[in-house]
Amino acid sequence: MLENNRLNELILRFPEDVQLIFKDMIPSYQLGYVDYVYQTDSYATQNRRIKNLAKNFRRMDYFYIMPLPQDLALEIANQWRYQAPLDAYTISADQKTYAEMISPEARGDRFFAVIRNAALMGYFCIDQDGETVDIRLGMKPSLTGQGNGRAFYQAIEDYLVEHVQPASIKLTVASSHQVAQKLFHALGFTEIEKQAAYIKMEKKVVCD
Repeated sequence: MLENNRLNELILRFPEDVQLIFKDMIPSYQLGYVDYVYQTDSYATQNRRIKNLAKNFRRMDYFYIMPLPQDLALEIANQWRYQAPLDAYTISADQKTYAEMISPEARGDRFFAVIRNAALMGYFCIDQDGETVDIRLGMKPSLTGQGNGRAFYQAIEDYLVEHVQPASIKLTVASSHQVAQKLFHALGFTEIEKQAAYIKMEKKVVCD
């Protein structure tokens, strides 16, 4: 209860524009900042820390990849709803995909969260076959259609190059999703298989 009270108090002590940024952060980040601010009982020191955090929040732009925790997996599975023509990507629309997303055992160590500025931006899943990595990815519905796709994908590719070091990356795009097809072509992908419902694409990558 005390933790929740301090969280709500901290939100109100931020300027209004920063409150919006802070509210969108994932809970583990929020609670970390609560601990940082309230390490001291000095109100003046707390205010200095809040002021510095607000300044940093306004100018930050960073990505972090982490294993997908259960609370975020449930949020994606139960709360993310895409509008047409992306509605096929809604997790709950497919029973098998939904069951996989909500089960830690089914997800294993293949699912990752993409965190941008401490907020959940999206997720991806990897299936490795030799030197090829097949990925599935999804961006938070409220962030689609705003030009975020390139940065979102690049954060994923950078992670794969550093930690997995594949020779190529494959993904599947719905045939109706022409915006995504155009984006992935621009990012260096080429079509390797075309069906009525989907297109498979591949990109060769160079790992140091």
